[in-house]
Amino acid sequence: MIPSVCELCGKPYNDEIPPNEGEYVKFADYRPAVPYTLIEADGWRYFCAEHLVIAKSVASRSLQEAIAELKNRFGPFSEYQREPRPRWLKRIFSLGKHS
Repeated sequence: MIPSVCELCGKPYNDEIPPNEGEYVKFADYRPAVPYTLIEADGWRYFCAEHLVIAKSVASRSLQEAIAELKNRFGPFSEYQREPRPRWLKRIFSLGKHS
């Protein structure tokens, strides 16, 4: 299974804040999964909300061509840095002060 992590910056889906959420983009070489086998779907990747529009602009190409085009056009993408979150017990007792 393809993880829900942005292909360009590495931002996971659970760090997206609705309504600005990323989604999977199907490219020209998309092949659906074969039922009842171990053959997974190929040719689609997850992109965060920040990179979704530019990923959809190259969706008519194959996955490898599209990623190469995006990296050539925009240069190296900065890697996503997750903000430290308070521990789970502190989040429970903070009454919604933390996300």
